[in-house]
Amino acid sequence: METVATDYAPSIRDEYCSVPSLELSLAGGEETTIGVFDMEAKMWLVGDIPLDERPIFSGFTRNQLSEAFEKVRDPNNWKHPIDKVMPADLDQNLTSAAVAFFAGSETAFEQVPEGVRVTAAGYYADIGA
Repeated sequence: METVATDYAPSIRDEYCSVPSLELSLAGGEETTIGVFDMEAKMWLVGDIPLDERPIFSGFTRNQLSEAFEKVRDPNNWKHPIDKVMPADLDQNLTSAAVAFFAGSETAFEQVPEGVRVTAAGYYADIGA
């Protein structure tokens, strides 16, 4: 799923927003409005996609990011470095976005005989908390 920024709807923006707003729609197929996001209030004003299904980071939903991060994170502490071998068909874009979103880390991918090795410094190293 790819999101595409389009021009704001002037009537909606003028009526509800005192600051710039952003209208998003899904690319491809039938146009579906995600909504107009008031950047000052940090809230969606209109839209026909449920909140849980809205892209929140790099075009992915929170559920997609959570599921991808759960697969690669350290099972003992999600803030530890990441070093895991995953199947070769791993969605690297989603995994990279998930690690950046939750751990603030840049992800490295290396082809190995067993699949793809995923490594990242982790939350403690990159965020310091």
